[in-house]
Amino acid sequence: MKLFNNLSFVSRIGLAMLLSLALNLTSGYLLKRKLSEKEFILEVEVDYGISSTMEMHFDTGRDFNGVQEVVGVIRKGENKAHFPFKIEEGGPLKFLRLDFGN
Repeated sequence: MKLFNNLSFVSRIGLAMLLSLALNLTSGYLLKRKLSEKEFILEVEVDYGISSTMEMHFDTGRDFNGVQEVVGVIRKGENKAHFPFKIEEGGPLKFLRLDFGN
């Protein structure tokens, strides 16, 4: 701390900029790595009085289709539904759509 106090104002600004740059590069790398895994889980909070199903459709630029669909079963009394999905190819995730079942 004593060393930091002995630095000039310009040196402090330069050191702060280097620290900021290092933190931004690190967080950007970690975020890119996480998003490139292409395996996601959508967790939805639901309030169903009966057991039912819910469908989640996702679009990666090829419109909604049967291949990009995940069906989740919701049991009476549960308040969360989980939809695990994997983006194979076709680009980044663009849209999500939830269809409520019977």
